[in-house]
Amino acid sequence: MDVEKLLERYAAGKRDFSGIDLSGAKLSGFDLRDINLSELNNKKYKCDRSPR
Repeated sequence: MDVEKLLERYAAGKRDFSGIDLSGAKLSGFDLRDINLSELNNKKYKCDRSPR
């Protein structure tokens, strides 16, 4: 899933993204509170957990 699609679904209220592929995604700078990324395929993705 690309970052744009994830952010659209998150904005619509979805929080369970378990098992998605975020290979190459850059999530730094996004406030994704309560998101479920368990079983994430996280090859080469960057996530700064600090809200901005």
